[in-house]
Amino acid sequence: DKQILPSPTITSICCVCTGLSCLGLLYINNYLFLMFVEFLLPLFFGSNLILQITLIHEYMPPEKRSMAMVCKTMLYAPLSFSLSPMIGYFREEHGSYDGVMYTLTGISFFSG
Repeated sequence: DKQILPSPTITSICCVCTGLSCLGLLYINNYLFLMFVEFLLPLFFGSNLILQITLIHEYMPPEKRSMAMVCKTMLYAPLSFSLSPMIGYFREEHGSYDGVMYTLTGISFFSG
């Protein structure tokens, strides 16, 4: 890391690129381009996971780092219960999964 951009800026860029990748999945008609975007999506998502650790070590005092590492994923389990109803709602009410992708895109943009 050459520290060209600060970690919060890189994290924001990765969140926006994750949202753009989710949005791109809806509008791609070419198989090779779809494979390329499916390669980019986990790349940006994985970068965000690594950057979260970096942000904790940069901005949290050493005595609070272990609690911060636990708290960053604390809501994952309760929020994962909302995923199935959300997918079911968009599939039954709207007939496609496009709304799920729009929702994930909005969450990614909001996070950035």
